Amino acid sequence: MQKVVVRAPASTANLGPGFDCFALALENPYDKITLEWQKDGEHLSVQVSGVGAQSIPKEVEKNCGGVVAKAFIQRFDLKGGFKILIEKGVPPALGLGSSAATCAGVAFAFNELFGLNLSNEELVELAALGEVASAGTPHADNVSASLLGGFTLVVREEKIKVLRINPPPTLLLCVIVPKIPTPERKTEVARRVLPSSVSLKDMVWQVSHASLVAAGFALGEIQHIASGMKDIVVEKARSALIPGFDLAKEEALKSGALAFTISGAGPSVIALSTKDNAQRVLDSSINGFLKAGVQATGFVTKAGKGCALLDSKITREE
Repeated sequence: MQKVVVRAPASTANLGPGFDCFALALENPYDKITLEWQKDGEHLSVQVSGVGAQSIPKEVEKNCGGVVAKAFIQRFDLKGGFKILIEKGVPPALGLGSSAATCAGVAFAFNELFGLNLSNEELVELAALGEVASAGTPHADNVSASLLGGFTLVVREEKIKVLRINPPPTLLLCVIVPKIPTPERKTEVARRVLPSSVSLKDMVWQVSHASLVAAGFALGEIQHIASGMKDIVVEKARSALIPGFDLAKEEALKSGALAFTISGAGPSVIALSTKDNAQRVLDSSINGFLKAGVQATGFVTKAGKGCALLDSKITREE
């Protein structure tokens, strides 16, 4: 038997105006993915443990990691028996890229185990196929951040283009998780509330602010990033699904948060901060939800690296 063990981080997507384009890897939490390969085996199986495992499908066709595994097996005509062990550290259905962490970890594991030497774009494209199982569409923002780390920008033309930028080292993120019910296939539901078209005026706003976010990361300027993280389209539609959002945002900004927005499809939210006031921003955000009658928890983290190999047992055939 040959195997690899991979660490795959959580991520936060959109960062305000960058819907389906921007994402940022988080240092914590993360999934641990083990891929085992038996040369004389025949089947593909998936096992899931850890945080929220009871709500995650175990059938290969319905599990996002299983979908990615099947794509690799078919694309590269891989033979043998495969077992994927998914140890969840990223809680599902909270807007922290849980499915993307699994998808990215499985893609990274196959690339490592079989020495495929795929490009970043090829890895992202294959990993994104697994998002169909959870989100209904192969969006690549979260998987790109989980795979590559740092800030990522995804452009879809005929083929995917991915840019990666190292975030400012002093940038901290307060992640706040309101305790509210989430529907099954939550990301699909959160997509259905979005408008099918926007005005030219709103498009100009979104493009200009998204440009400021990207420029801020490129220049290492936290204030530019924060100033750009304003969204009048997606946040406006999705905040209605998060009771207490407006109060939490108000309290966070009053306490010194540099920016505040929904993390991915929610219900988690993020506030940008620096070391001096991160705990105060976190506490104020939670208090804002409490004022609205919503319990919440949270933590402070920073931008993280992408998938990493933790352990391996590989024998290359000559």
